[in-house]
Amino acid sequence: MFKKFGRSQCQIKKLLKVICPLCNRLIEVPMYKAVNGELIECPECKKNFIFRKDT
Repeated sequence: MFKKFGRSQCQIKKLLKVICPLCNRLIEVPMYKAVNGELIECPECKKNFIFRKDT
């Protein structure tokens, strides 16, 4: 009777400015990577992190 709706993946290609938590550099990443919780590689320090919104 009721349909379950799963979370759909964000497909927005706009760039989002994010501060790398490891080296504190401002980098631009595609919005879908941040929203979907994908692994982001910082071009400055070459380390990986996952964007998480502070609440």
